[in-house]
Amino acid sequence: MDAAGTTEADTDTLGQARADATERSATFKARQKDRDRQRIAAGLRAGITPAPPRAEVATRDTRTVEPSAVSTPARRSRPNAAELLQQVLEQIGLYLCEYIQFPSRAAVVAVVLWIAHAAARGADRKLIWRATARLLLTSAQNGSGKSTLMDLIAVLLLSRVGRLVKVTPAGLAGILNELNDVALPDDAQLVFGTTGSAAKDLQAVLLGSYSKKGSWVTGKATVSVKPVYGPVVIAGKDQLITVQRDKLTDLLARSVIIRMERPDRYMPQPDDETDAKGEMIGKALAAVMGALESDLLQAVRELDREARGQQITEGDGGRTAQIFRQLRAVARVAGGMWPEAMDEAAEELIADAGDLITVEDMLKSLSEDQEAGDSPAGDATPVASFWAQMEGMQR
Repeated sequence: MDAAGTTEADTDTLGQARADATERSATFKARQKDRDRQRIAAGLRAGITPAPPRAEVATRDTRTVEPSAVSTPARRSRPNAAELLQQVLEQIGLYLCEYIQFPSRAAVVAVVLWIAHAAARGADRKLIWRATARLLLTSAQNGSGKSTLMDLIAVLLLSRVGRLVKVTPAGLAGILNELNDVALPDDAQLVFGTTGSAAKDLQAVLLGSYSKKGSWVTGKATVSVKPVYGPVVIAGKDQLITVQRDKLTDLLARSVIIRMERPDRYMPQPDDETDAKGEMIGKALAAVMGALESDLLQAVRELDREARGQQITEGDGGRTAQIFRQLRAVARVAGGMWPEAMDEAAEELIADAGDLITVEDMLKSLSEDQEAGDSPAGDATPVASFWAQMEGMQR
């Protein structure tokens, strides 16, 4: 025993305790290093470089890992906007054909591209084009799908107003310019079949809003100036064209005309789910058209340059070519089958309009000849109507 009272046994015990502690510490550090190596290896495999543990910061190996040895997550490439436009246009076509029986492929193509052109707006929510053709839906009978098609168009264009059963000139100007919305007057007969001053003002706004820079000025002591420009869909009976032709010459020259027909099979009615799906497609359309604004404007310029110097054969000063130019621009940017389909649709729809107008002119000429007494017999008696002649014949 020493002076402090420590025996040899005590000394041996203390030494053994120190040795055990040293061994435990070495074992703990070895295990910790092994866990760190495993954690770092797992992080590298996952593309993550873990920070070293706090206790090891001072003694950690500062060598860096070569970049090639670290696998980073692949960045998602920017989608091709033109390819997305192709897909969105196809979705619009499928959506419409689920509820509308179109009279032809040309009608489907033209309506789809018209909707797309009406969704092409800049950051200010104004149309990017300098002109926008009217979309005129006509039919010989009720139940041909005109109103349903207008409702679907309103959904796809994210309209806050929807189909218009009645509208004033000021209201129409507000829809187009202040709300930056599409106007959808449902019964054109109420607009073009009357002769009051309000109807004439409404007709003027509908026609004048075809191109940019148009304004509607009202007032005497206080003048009010409202810009009027924007996309318009009009629905009405064929009588619009065959009877009101004199009043509608300008409208027809500014319109893509679709003649609807009563379906020969049952078509389901749109519902809330239809609206939800249409709004989703409409949001996708607005986004992709916004992304392609410069491409669309460039396509219009190219089409304009290509048309310069060409001989005008339509007999309307080239207006029929103008009304399809924006639709052709959308088709050109989308690519795929759309440019060819649009060219074919334009030829077919122009021919249809021309045929109907030609027939109407022929009938008008015949009627004038009959009223003037230009009968086959050469006498001065006006030719009796067909049914009046039938009345005098033997049954």
